[in-house]
Amino acid sequence: MLYTVILTEVGPEKVKAIKLLWNLNGKADLPGVKDAVESAPCTVIEVTRKVDAELIAATFTAHGATVEITEAE
Repeated sequence: MLYTVILTEVGPEKVKAIKLLWNLNGKADLPGVKDAVESAPCTVIEVTRKVDAELIAATFTAHGATVEITEAE
């Protein structure tokens, strides 16, 4: 099972959302991360454990963002 965390709305703390996504993606390509966040919805990360997806989603939600989790086999 593969779980995808999708950022659907950035919320009031855009800079924190950018930092979170940048850290999740190995601190690569900051301008690309900024563009992705500003053009939400965007995929944050794909993980194999639901608990990991929920933890990541909760971190974004705590900073005012709106996320959804989808699952694929």
